[in-house]
Amino acid sequence: MAYTLSNSGRLFYKDLATGREKEIAADGGRYDAPVFNPDGNGLMCDKDGFVTYVPLSGGLPKRIWDKSAWSAPSDWSPDSKTLLFLIRDDLRKPFKGAIQQLDLDSLSATTFLDDPEFESWQAHFSHDGRWVTFNATANDGKSSRIYVVPFRKARVPRSEWIPVTHGEWDDKPRFSSDDKLIFFMSGREDRPHRIWAQKVGSDMRPDGNPVALYPPGQSQPSAALAFDDISVGPRMIAFTQDETTGNIWLLEPAKAGAK
Repeated sequence: MAYTLSNSGRLFYKDLATGREKEIAADGGRYDAPVFNPDGNGLMCDKDGFVTYVPLSGGLPKRIWDKSAWSAPSDWSPDSKTLLFLIRDDLRKPFKGAIQQLDLDSLSATTFLDDPEFESWQAHFSHDGRWVTFNATANDGKSSRIYVVPFRKARVPRSEWIPVTHGEWDDKPRFSSDDKLIFFMSGREDRPHRIWAQKVGSDMRPDGNPVALYPPGQSQPSAALAFDDISVGPRMIAFTQDETTGNIWLLEPAKAGAK
């Protein structure tokens, strides 16, 4: 598992089998959005606004693509040839969600998902590399839904978007390890959140209704589940949950004669 510290941008790696944890690329840069390569021996990240490769062996980070003022990787294709990412060419302009794909052989970037009525976010490959799931938010900011599209080296029009959910605000989609489920989070930032699983067929159409995983049941979801990314592996889901702690102090009157 790879993660960053939000206050400093430091990049860490933890081996979930051994529990060993270490900081990687401790060069003073600010890192964000780390994604593993298919072999699990390196990460593609945003470093100070540029797409950067970081080996887990501890070697020096290598800038891969520097033609944007801000670039955030979202996923690396199973064949190691394509990186899906968001870009922002001009930091003075409002950000628009549009998924780009970077060919890692030619280092040429092309548009993959871009629509005038929606913004596209959180693009992730299926494990066979044939599909990409993402969430699209309407321009009015009132809804977010999960879709799946076939992957190819070209822009995919909205006519090929396969709707998976129809909730008010569904976000953070991820494929299960066998590509038969799509996990996602529901709930806006200022409301309680829940993690769901939606079964899909081989054509990526939803099969049945989504099932609540966490918090389970149909009661009101816990507000402690943070509105952050989720990561899915075989037999596990990693997510962020806010925990609030505090101490109770007792203030007593000073004793007579005490200074």
